[in-house]
Amino acid sequence: MRYLELYDEKCRENILNWWKSFQNDKATRAQMRRCSRLEEACLYNQVYRLGYAIPWLSKNTEVLACIASVLSHVKDNINTKTFAQQLSTHKGGKAIVSENRFRVLLASKDSSEFFRNLRRVVSLLNGKLNILSLIDGIIRWFKEHKNSEKYKNTSKLNYVWAREYFSSDLEEKQNKKEQK
Repeated sequence: MRYLELYDEKCRENILNWWKSFQNDKATRAQMRRCSRLEEACLYNQVYRLGYAIPWLSKNTEVLACIASVLSHVKDNINTKTFAQQLSTHKGGKAIVSENRFRVLLASKDSSEFFRNLRRVVSLLNGKLNILSLIDGIIRWFKEHKNSEKYKNTSKLNYVWAREYFSSDLEEKQNKKEQK
């Protein structure tokens, strides 16, 4: 799997180790699931512990709070597909996350809106997703939105996620046709 931001294997390993310990901290996870704003999530030690796993982000509390708070809703790490591909996985003939809900996520204008929209789609996935792919996307989203001029003409996260979402949907439909 290709990552836009998490290209260091050791960093990915540190994140997975942090996540496993976070899974065992049921009280903090439960409290963080109740956070409706990033400012509230900043008040928990797991945010700062995550900073040790991603040292180059350790001073960016807003990003770390978003990651930790969203991951408080995740039950299982499933790394067979990217996060965006998992959103378009079909269940009962429909994508788990509709195209409209996906567009709303991509159109998030600020960190609060992005945070709310992420929590909604994680809920729709029943907390089963690729955490490294999600974290990579969160980090990239914040980079692009906090430095919009710098990333103006680059491969934006929206394009990457849209390509993965729609190509996965097409592949799934093609596979169903071939099975018939």
